[in-house]
Amino acid sequence: MSLNYPRLARNDLMTPDPDGARAFYAAIAGWAYSGHTIDAGGQTIGGVMGLDGAAGLPAHWMPYIAVADVDAALARATELGGEVCQAGFDLPGLGRFGILSDPAGAWVSLMTFEATPGHYEGGERGRYCWFELVSRDVGACAAFYAALLGWDAGHRSVGDVDDYVMFSVDGQPVAGLTGAPMADTASHWLGYIAVEDIDAAVAQAQALGASLLHGPRTAAGVGRVATIRDPQGAVVALWGIGTRP
Repeated sequence: MSLNYPRLARNDLMTPDPDGARAFYAAIAGWAYSGHTIDAGGQTIGGVMGLDGAAGLPAHWMPYIAVADVDAALARATELGGEVCQAGFDLPGLGRFGILSDPAGAWVSLMTFEATPGHYEGGERGRYCWFELVSRDVGACAAFYAALLGWDAGHRSVGDVDDYVMFSVDGQPVAGLTGAPMADTASHWLGYIAVEDIDAAVAQAQALGASLLHGPRTAAGVGRVATIRDPQGAVVALWGIGTRP
């Protein structure tokens, strides 16, 4: 299967304390850095960017979905009920990107990369092994991303979620979609980082100032997972390598 189908291809951390965030993720995930760029096992997986405190934005992640034509995709997103937050913009050396808000309010970037980006495969420490949309409107967003990206949206039982939406291309899963756990949870994309020992990683994260939101727990068919809020306030999930049945 081609690596050029619409898929999650990068995840940038937007944080008010880039130096503190780099140190934190180097400790729990083994990340290395070159300037803003995150390296995990020899693969570029994203970047760490500083937030202007005056803007009032909290720490957050900005995932990128690789598409063939970002401007056409942004126009289509508007037709489908999304909102363009940043029109197409060229990033020298990377490609052309834009930012949209989906019908339930989750932000995501669409990007036409200059070079084919790496393909996320679970199993190596520090790499993303899964992306999941946590949404306040599962039905609307399943239809939105299916129409926008050509993803198949199938329903299945995953872990303790009976009606999980699995986005796939040619039968290959590319991302998930689940309902927001509480009424006041904002819609957002959640990345899962592979760690060697999830219980040890969670304990280390807490010792370094992170907050534990969920887990660690064993999800049937998935393995051991946990969700944390890093010391700067961004939410991320962890998955234990070798714990999937």
